[in-house]
Amino acid sequence: FTAAYAGYTVCAPSRATFFTGRHSGRLAGAPADWPLLPQLLQAAGYETVAFGKSAPMDIVTPPRLPSVVEWGGTPLDFGFDRFAGQPSQLYCHNMYPADWTVGGRVEPLPLNHKPRSRRLCMARPEAYNYTTDLFADAAIGWLRARTPGPPFFAYVSFTVPHAGGWDQAPHAAEEGQPVPRGLGYDPHGDWPAVERDHAASVTYLDGRVGDLLQTLAERGLERSTAVFFASDNGAHEEGGHRIGFFNSTGGLRGHKRAFY
Repeated sequence: FTAAYAGYTVCAPSRATFFTGRHSGRLAGAPADWPLLPQLLQAAGYETVAFGKSAPMDIVTPPRLPSVVEWGGTPLDFGFDRFAGQPSQLYCHNMYPADWTVGGRVEPLPLNHKPRSRRLCMARPEAYNYTTDLFADAAIGWLRARTPGPPFFAYVSFTVPHAGGWDQAPHAAEEGQPVPRGLGYDPHGDWPAVERDHAASVTYLDGRVGDLLQTLAERGLERSTAVFFASDNGAHEEGGHRIGFFNSTGGLRGHKRAFY
């Protein structure tokens, strides 16, 4: 699709339109028992899995408006058979978290139980757990371990290039765009560090999506699997990033949170 819009101007409501199939202007009319996409696919015999950011499904601060659908819980409560990721909007802006959730269990990430900063994490990327890698590796591991069986629906939800920080969200402010490596953008010394990191995070994500596609090919699934890659909102001006630096909106008016 070369001409399309996200469901809303910020992430959780946009994802709610995806799961409900309702226009954002009609989310308020969704009854509490409105069927959600993973529930429908699960009932149809699909294996349903979710990796990454789970919003609007949220165990801490579920959105209560504009929808009357009760979103409190993890993806396991909404039609997914398997989940590994961050089950709250509050924690997703931390790309080096102290723990994450696998199934219904909170599991520690010991590599992140030490001081973290841009300098430290980029100097030794292998010494830390970066969420983009956690999510991609979990999805790839599931694909490789999966035996041929029913059709599947895999919701792989990355956080970057959202602004974030190196300390523990939500107590720490969004400081920039965490990424493990500069990926060739470091020579652009005239660029602000946040813009170099923003470019590197997009390139890093592109590589991990490529790893997922390669795994589909290795498993002989690339010709029988429909892959949709989309953003849940427009370009942002958060954590120091400016949309004009890379012309991130492509000439369109407004940006994330705007109704243009």
